[in-house]
Amino acid sequence: MPIKFSVSLVRGLRSPGASHLGQYVRQRREAMGLNRGQLAARIGYRNLTKGIRRIMNLESYGACREEFLREVQRILGLDDEQVRLAIRQDRLAEPVSEPSDGNMRCGIIVGNKMLSFLPSAQPEAGEPTEDQLTDPEKGIEVTVDGQHVAGKVKFLHPCEFSLIMTVPYPGLVVSSLHIPWFAAAACRVYAKGGMLTKRGLLTARELLEQAYRAESRRRNLTYLQDTYRIDLNGLRLAYAEVRRTALLDTIHLSDEEFEMRKKALKRLRNAGELAPREYWREEGRLSDQLGLLTPAEYRTETMALRRQFRAGKIDSRTLQKRRHLLWKRYINYSCKGSQVWDEFCRQCGTRWGISEEDLKTFRNDILGRTASEDVW
Repeated sequence: MPIKFSVSLVRGLRSPGASHLGQYVRQRREAMGLNRGQLAARIGYRNLTKGIRRIMNLESYGACREEFLREVQRILGLDDEQVRLAIRQDRLAEPVSEPSDGNMRCGIIVGNKMLSFLPSAQPEAGEPTEDQLTDPEKGIEVTVDGQHVAGKVKFLHPCEFSLIMTVPYPGLVVSSLHIPWFAAAACRVYAKGGMLTKRGLLTARELLEQAYRAESRRRNLTYLQDTYRIDLNGLRLAYAEVRRTALLDTIHLSDEEFEMRKKALKRLRNAGELAPREYWREEGRLSDQLGLLTPAEYRTETMALRRQFRAGKIDSRTLQKRRHLLWKRYINYSCKGSQVWDEFCRQCGTRWGISEEDLKTFRNDILGRTASEDVW
């Protein structure tokens, strides 16, 4: 009877090697006199490094896919009943050995990857424990530099939440980082049963403090002039100059030129004059030279392609090829925008000593856009 074990969810593992299944596999492998490389070769891995890594994950954390465990069981002759017992013990998350440092660790493993491995924080004196929940209806309050800052929960979920500030900047909305669903079981979530946890409460206070400081700097029109002896218009002109230089240095290839040069590269590769690694490097450079496409233009062009396909004017292969080119041009736009902003921050730090944090605060004002627009 096959054993179904495709995803291992581990809670409260005290240290690597605390998996019952992993200990059983390692004991059987060592009893047969096999190292991990030999076992990976018997399983059928050509890439032994990949096989060794998966075996190490299985032995350390008890994480593997169903077909991988079936192969290991066949080669090592593992007993079905003992494997099922080990899996059941791992799912109950009963630690096998005490850690040397006394710190509890908790993690989550999906497939053969450790996605999160976080130390559990010990509550400090005077702080609420994890079991103490806070009613979000009471609101969140914090004092920043003598200023009373308050807000209320706008949206609450165990994996994320958002706040709306009521004092001193009403209507300002801030959001927390998102906890992925696959890590929520092993991490301390923001809310339980519609109530804020300790982590949720502390995160909400930090968000209010950060939002207040950033908004105060942004609303202080003389902050840049008083601190760095430059106003907002000066930064806008400097950014425009950096952007103009970046656009002049960019080579824009049309789709036809790109396809023609790509075919020439393929002919060189097929003739053996170009190694595969060099071919992919040159194709990447060609992709970087494609034109730029803004997000709005990308959506418009993609919808136009779909309409042409539905009308029967182009086939599926042409649709796929053109969409791939549009995507590359959009990625070039995003990368170019990041490069321009990084170069602008570097020049501002060199010329005026402006910190990147302050530039990030005034970013939308410098770019002349609202927060919802995605243009550079």
